[in-house]
Amino acid sequence: RMELGRALTIIQMDYVEMPGLTLTLQQGRRLWTLPLDVCQAALETLAATGFLVRTRDGHYLRGGGPPVRIEAIDPLTWVAGHSAA
Repeated sequence: RMELGRALTIIQMDYVEMPGLTLTLQQGRRLWTLPLDVCQAALETLAATGFLVRTRDGHYLRGGGPPVRIEAIDPLTWVAGHSAA
C-alpha cells in the first residue's frame, strides 16, 4: 500500500501550502485523484495524529499538529507510532 504513503505526503503538502484549506472526504478524493479507501485512510491517519481536524459536518482542516513523518507510520496498521522523546 505504497499509495497511502504518497497520499499522506500530497495531502500534507497541500494543507501546508494552502492555509485555510477545508475539504470533505469526497472533495479530497477528487482533488488528489485517490481511491476512496486510500483517501479515507490518509485523512483519518492525519486526523488521528493532530495534523488535521475533522469537523462535525465531515470537513477536514489543518490542526495544530506537526506534519507526520511517513516513516513513522506503521505499514501494517497505517497508524502513527508514538515514541517517547
